[in-house]
Amino acid sequence: MKLHDHFSVLYEAFRSIEVKAGLPALASALDCSERNVAVLLEKMVMAGWIKWAASRGRGHFSTLTFLLTPQQVRLQVLSDMLSAGDFERLVPTLDSIERGALASSLMDLFRRNYIDPDRRKLRVPLFRTVLSLDPAKAFLRVERHLTEQIFSRLTEFDHASNRLMPSLAHHWESNGDCTRWEFWIRPEIYCHDGSELTLDAIKNSILRVRDEPGIARKIFAHLDHVEICGPSQLAFNLTVPDLLWPDRLSSVNASIVPFACGEVFPDMPVGTGPFSVTHRSEERLTLGVFRNYYRERALLDEVDLWLMPPETEINFDLDFGSRAGDSILKQRLSKLFNGCLYLIFNPKQPYFADNRNRFALVELLATELIKPPFDRVCTPAHGILPGWRHNEAWPSGALSMEAGLVVRIASTPRPLPTLLAEVARRKLQALGVTVEVATIPDLDKQSADRAWMDKTDIYICSEVLSENRDFGCYEWLAEDSDFRRWMRPAELQHLDRALMSVQQVPDRDERVRAYAEICKDLVANGSVIPLAHERVQVDAADHVGGISRIAHGFVPFADLWIRQDSVAAAVRSE
Repeated sequence: MKLHDHFSVLYEAFRSIEVKAGLPALASALDCSERNVAVLLEKMVMAGWIKWAASRGRGHFSTLTFLLTPQQVRLQVLSDMLSAGDFERLVPTLDSIERGALASSLMDLFRRNYIDPDRRKLRVPLFRTVLSLDPAKAFLRVERHLTEQIFSRLTEFDHASNRLMPSLAHHWESNGDCTRWEFWIRPEIYCHDGSELTLDAIKNSILRVRDEPGIARKIFAHLDHVEICGPSQLAFNLTVPDLLWPDRLSSVNASIVPFACGEVFPDMPVGTGPFSVTHRSEERLTLGVFRNYYRERALLDEVDLWLMPPETEINFDLDFGSRAGDSILKQRLSKLFNGCLYLIFNPKQPYFADNRNRFALVELLATELIKPPFDRVCTPAHGILPGWRHNEAWPSGALSMEAGLVVRIASTPRPLPTLLAEVARRKLQALGVTVEVATIPDLDKQSADRAWMDKTDIYICSEVLSENRDFGCYEWLAEDSDFRRWMRPAELQHLDRALMSVQQVPDRDERVRAYAEICKDLVANGSVIPLAHERVQVDAADHVGGISRIAHGFVPFADLWIRQDSVAAAVRSE
């Protein structure tokens, strides 16, 4: 039995703040010798849990004063374990009440300085557990962000110049009609396991995205075959012309993986990116710098991710490194996501086959977005992307639904969609409609059959596009996105024809204008109705450098570095 367990037994035995009792009574309560009781009391006094005033002589009683409750002692013990970095051993011991009670302690813990000035290391919280890190299966923001740190791709988008740039491939060119693309690969690229990257591995990485079930499978479906043309050259042969092929190879899902992927690959993947996975458990994911990275090495040695229990509802990603008591954050990055939160409707529900009811419900919800708590985290959307206006021609009218109708609403598990689902429930119930609300687990959202959609009438979801607005729009419109599952057949055929035309347009700006028109049609026919643009905010203390951009709502780890002078000053001040 641990010391805090002995404390709880004593507290429950006497149930009084101040107790007149001698060692025999305490020994009886703890079922141990008086000598052991004396040792335990001394330890509790040193821990600050009790006061113990021993008395001598017949008729005189010692006084035991409880300074804390068992719950307070338990939280203190948990906080000490967290401070010692014993997060993995701690989390499984907590029940839901303790996890919630520990939330404030977790906030304080991550606002302290946990940076070793001699070893460039950051400890960063994540708000949920991490799913598969196989890039071919990555579809959520967290997994997509992490796979970008672990893997490399043939091409990459440079946000500063707004251009597609070489990555593993240093050059590429196409034939006259863009049905054959040849890529030249850099020499001597090494994987995290020490093996040298081969052309066969690159070939199979792209083919597996085309052949295996996954959200990106459709956008690689026109890849006919891949040829290895020389010691550093591959050719991708397509069934249709495609000027976007180099952009497709910059997708997270097109990350290059080693030739052989074992059963542990989704948990402990091997790539060629700036960080490798060095430790993985349900509570912790550690990324170590890859010193043989083919480009400049990352400036940090290690990023230690602590996967927070969902009950704590920690809503920050890089609010770390601040000194205890320092409430002034020196850096704050805020932007609207490149995408939107939107509603889609099951056409099998007759009341929502009528687009007027779809738009009327969205208008009801939109009136809530200018009120707390929504006004702090989002802004009403007038189009699919910020700056686009797609709702000017919405039909107006009141929501018309019969009392007694049953409507089933589903949302993603993120806070904003969940809150909006509850708002929709209240609005519809006020009309006499019976509403069933469900939250779709992350693992079910992109299942092959998505059977949950057959039992849903309204789905509240969100999409965050990549920094490459050109290909990000195409990727969302063309891949197996949820909204496509509920589109009417004629509208889906029209969408695919429009996308086929877009991929043959050479000018990027012209393609973006075409996406805007496509999305305008989607909104007009009620296939996708934008509701809000979410605002993402990242906070960091002054000794964390490299906070310059937000990708997928997170800061790329390879950009981060430590201001050693600030760290040293923080250590001295404590």
